[in-house]
Amino acid sequence: MSDRVSSVVEAPPDGTFEFIRADDGTRLRIARWRPAEAERSAILLNGRTEFIEKHFETVADLIGRGYRVWSMDWRGQGLSDRPLANRMKGHVESFDDYLMDLAALLDLVERTDGRGPDMVLAHSMAGAVVSRFLGRGRNSIGAAVLTGPMIGIHLGAWPAPLARWLTSMAAGMGYERGYVIGENGSDWRRETFDPGNRLTTDPDRFAHTNHWISRNADLILGGPTWRWLYESFSALDDMRDPEFGPQITTPVLFCLAGDERVVVNEDARALAGRMPRAEVVEFPAAKHEILKETDEVRRDFWAAFDRFVAGASEPR
Repeated sequence: MSDRVSSVVEAPPDGTFEFIRADDGTRLRIARWRPAEAERSAILLNGRTEFIEKHFETVADLIGRGYRVWSMDWRGQGLSDRPLANRMKGHVESFDDYLMDLAALLDLVERTDGRGPDMVLAHSMAGAVVSRFLGRGRNSIGAAVLTGPMIGIHLGAWPAPLARWLTSMAAGMGYERGYVIGENGSDWRRETFDPGNRLTTDPDRFAHTNHWISRNADLILGGPTWRWLYESFSALDDMRDPEFGPQITTPVLFCLAGDERVVVNEDARALAGRMPRAEVVEFPAAKHEILKETDEVRRDFWAAFDRFVAGASEPR
């Protein structure tokens, strides 16, 4: 790892880590940075398999922009409670459980700051959670920026009808806690950097995940279960409804990768088109993890972020 990136892989100073509980009792690990001079607040939400430490660089970027920052490990990953005895399995009983997690964090922010966050920055799976949360009518979020949002799942060579049929069959026949076809408990992110990977073109930032899981193996998460995939398909189907989107009046910026092979950009564009205050920006040189991309891509992202924030809201 080069000095250029190694200097930002460690935790920004003065952060605190703790556990809170969702309404069903699930323990969720959270972190917060609350500089006294900060005038705004932001929640940073990661994608499937990820954990707070992976995005310390982005935490520092937000602090540098004058934000108090909160982050969280979703249930089933990081150091939050995992629902199965085999902690490697990426499992959730209901996609709405993620809404419960987000509600628990938002409630804490509101109790601490006296108001909701000015900004939510959400990656991949978190983009789907935030979109559904906003669609349920909660309006305490000032604005949202979604990077590589999981509004549709890229299925590769699998035809969508076949993938959905297999998922329904597996979930209905008692295999819902098994890995989906082609997945297992091995952590593919521990591989050395391959230029053909689906996540980033930046080898240094690719190594951030390896850095942290080499220090704490409990952060590792394997492939998803059939239940996780079934619940994800159901949630995404809800967001494809033409009536979903027009009710979301929160300003939302959809940030899409030009070389996207994890989620489906067309589905994100369609949803953004139904939202009255949504914008879309594409980063042609980026792969799925825009926040873990090269300096050039990240510079373009932060320029778009700053322009969006300036037009979306003032400190509240």
